[in-house]
Amino acid sequence: MDLMIKSLTKEIKDDNRLFIKELYNHMRPEFMAWFSKRFYCSTQDIEDAYQRAFNIFYFNVREDKITMPEIKANTYVFSVGKNIIMKVLSKEPRYETSIEDIRERHLGAVNIDYDMDDAYRKEVIVRLLGQIDETCRKVLTLAFYRNFSMESIANDLNFKNEAVAKKKKHLCLKKLKELADKHRLLRDSLV
Repeated sequence: MDLMIKSLTKEIKDDNRLFIKELYNHMRPEFMAWFSKRFYCSTQDIEDAYQRAFNIFYFNVREDKITMPEIKANTYVFSVGKNIIMKVLSKEPRYETSIEDIRERHLGAVNIDYDMDDAYRKEVIVRLLGQIDETCRKVLTLAFYRNFSMESIANDLNFKNEAVAKKKKHLCLKKLKELADKHRLLRDSLV
C-alpha cells in the first residue's frame, strides 16, 4: 500500500470507508509495536493515542490542513501519536520514561564503555534494555532514571518488600551486564 499522503487524499476525501478501514488496520500494528517498545504506558493508552492520531490525520486530510502531502501517512500519524502520548504521560507520573531517555550514566554499574561514541553507547543500552523482560526494565528505570527508593519500587511493582526489590534490581543489572558482555564479543568479532 502506498502510504504517501498525496496518494491517499482522494480516497479519504471521497470517504471510501473500506479504504479508510484498510489504511487504519494497516498502520495500527506498527504504531502499537513502536510505541509499546518506547513508552511505559498501558496498551489502552497506546490504542487511544492511535485512534486519536488517526482521526486527526483523517480530518486534516479531508479539510486540506496537511501542508506536506509528500510525507508518508504513518510518519504523520506517528508524530501526532507521540505528541498525544507525551501529553498523557505528563499527566501521569508513573512510568513516564521511555527507554530512549535513559542515559548510560544512570546505569553506572553497567560498564559498556568499549571506546564507542556516546550515540552508539546509548543505542546499545536501548537495545539491551529491549532484550530484558518488562519487569527488569521497569525496575532499572525506576531505580536509575527516576531515583526511586527500593521501598517505592517494591510498592510500585507490587513486590513483597524492599529486599525483594533490591534482589530484583541486582538480578536485572546482572542480566544487563551479561547482555553487554555478549554485545562486546559480537562487536569485537565483527572488527
